[in-house]
Amino acid sequence: MYFTYVYRFQQLKSKENEINELKSRFLRHRQILVSNYEQSEAEIKRIDEEYHDTVDEVLQVKDPKTIGVATIQLSLYHKYFRPLRACPRWSS
Repeated sequence: MYFTYVYRFQQLKSKENEINELKSRFLRHRQILVSNYEQSEAEIKRIDEEYHDTVDEVLQVKDPKTIGVATIQLSLYHKYFRPLRACPRWSS
């Protein structure tokens, strides 16, 4: 009977250790995901600022030769980066 209690106690200890290990893994992965989310948010905001700067440059340019470069930048932005802003949580 004593050995049965010892065996069950050991089983409980091993399960407790597994649970603690899973908790620590979860917290580590959660921290990584939060960090990745914050980095991507910062990147989206940076790209959006570049977009608005480019639009301002296009609106302020008077020389027709330089309008083409700014227009190309603007069209590339709309083609590759603007779809990323379709997510509601990124729109402000």
